[in-house]
Amino acid sequence: ALGIESAQQRYENALSQALKKNQSYPRRAKRRHKEGRVKVSFTIHQSGAVSDVHILNGSGSFILDKAAVKAVKKINGLMPFPKELKKSALSEVISFNYTLN
Repeated sequence: ALGIESAQQRYENALSQALKKNQSYPRRAKRRHKEGRVKVSFTIHQSGAVSDVHILNGSGSFILDKAAVKAVKKINGLMPFPKELKKSALSEVISFNYTLN
């Protein structure tokens, strides 16, 4: 069971890194000095397909919320499960932070 858990952990770490790389700060939000945190839930399937993308906690800014959903949808089909991960789908929750420096 330990091997499966670590495969899932490695996969989820890689997934998290891919999502953070896809995160872009919308220019319009920057210009308007919008900041916030968006918590998004989604399901990722064995094939890497993404479904059921929902905002759990919005930032209060439609622009930032939309950007977070877009970042999740960008990985659709790009991250199939490794063979060691014997599951058909995983439910994930990720937070995107948008802060101006």
